[in-house]
Order: sequence, then C-alpha cells, then structure tokens
Amino acid sequence: MKLYIANWKTYLNLNQEIALAKKFAYETNSANQVVICPSFVSLYPINEILKNSPIVLGAQNCAPITSGPLTGEVSAVSLSELDCKYCIIGHSERRQNFSESNDIILKKLELLSDQNITPILCIGESLIDHESNRILETLKYQLDIVEQVKKLKKLIIAYEPIWAIGTEVAAEPEYVEKIFSYIESLMLKTKSKISYTLVYGGSVNEHTAKELKKIGQLGGFLIGKASTDINKFLKIID
Repeated sequence: MKLYIANWKTYLNLNQEIALAKKFAYETNSANQVVICPSFVSLYPINEILKNSPIVLGAQNCAPITSGPLTGEVSAVSLSELDCKYCIIGHSERRQNFSESNDIILKKLELLSDQNITPILCIGESLIDHESNRILETLKYQLDIVEQVKKLKKLIIAYEPIWAIGTEVAAEPEYVEKIFSYIESLMLKTKSKISYTLVYGGSVNEHTAKELKKIGQLGGFLIGKASTDINKFLKIID
C-alpha cells in the first residue's frame, strides 16, 4: 500500500475544492491511502464529504503556536478538531516565500505530535545546492530537528528537490534512490524510534510516477497541481 497525498495549494477556490472532493470521494476506489490537503477554508465542508470515504483529510500548514496573536494562522488544535490526520510542514514554498526556519518547523512538529496528527515534513535541495554539491548537507540540516521532538512516533518524509517542483522534470529514479538511502542512514542515527515513510514530490505525473515506483524504499507521492485533476490523479495511482 502506498500513500498518495494531494496538495491542492491555492489552485482552486472554495466551490471548486468542494466539487473536486466529491469526485475524489466517489471515484477513488483504491487499496492505497489517499490524503487530500485542501486550503484552510475548505477543511470543514470537505471533512463532512469524506466521512464515509476511505480518503482522509490533511492540512497544508499549521501555526507554530497553540493559540495567541498570530493573524492568519490556524492551530494544530483546530486541525485536530476537524479530524485532520496529516499536515504538511516545511514545504519549500513556505521556507522560501515566508522565511520559515528550522526553529519554526520544529515547533510545528512538536504541536502536531501533541495532537496525534502525522506531520508530512518536506525536505529538498535548491538548484544552487544541487549544482554546488551541497545536497546531503542541506538534507541533513533539514532533518536534524526530527530527533528533538520527544513525542513524535510517526512521520512522513517528503523528499522534494526544489529544482523539480513545477518544472515537469522529475528527479531520476536512481538519484531518488540514493537520496532515500541517505535519509534512511540519517534516521538510523536518531535516538528516537520513529516510524517513518518516504514519499517523493516534484513534477509527479503518470509517466514519472511509473518509473519512480520501481524504487524499493518509495512509500508514495506528494502530488501538487496534477492532484487537482481527478483523471490525472487516478492515472498516477494506477
């Protein structure tokens, strides 16, 4: 069984997300685990739509505090009340566009673990890191926070090379396999016993997914724009 995470980002408006969620609930009949991560405004109605569906709800982000003066953010407590099972954190778009540091992402890890929400921790190197051969150094830095979370029992590690996101050029399977092996070696060194799953993100479509599925360590995919088209999404699964 593989994990297929649909990250709808801000591609759709409220009505479009509700309509798409209904299609997902009706048309997705898979032995795999499907997670929908819509925008915050759609979480409540989509939770209602998915109640009798095997699809589970996830969030695209959470606040680094439980409550307080942080305009525009949503706490992990509220996500738990909406029955969110997963939450994406550390996405490169958040790191780059909102200057999210390791310290902020660590706080989010801690709060999600407190609420028994499985974090989807995104890691990945930039094109500059890639070309400067700082790939492993970057990934290690992004993963160092994991063992600092005492209550963390389950984790999804989403490897997304930033240079592949939205470019229609996914990383080669051999390259991803080497990266996964490195991530596994880092996780073995952590003192805590965390159950983790490795997923890949970055220009995932039916063609790139077919090749990437040959990787033994691959536990699934984090899918962006292609997940807003139910036909493309189902082709990736199949």
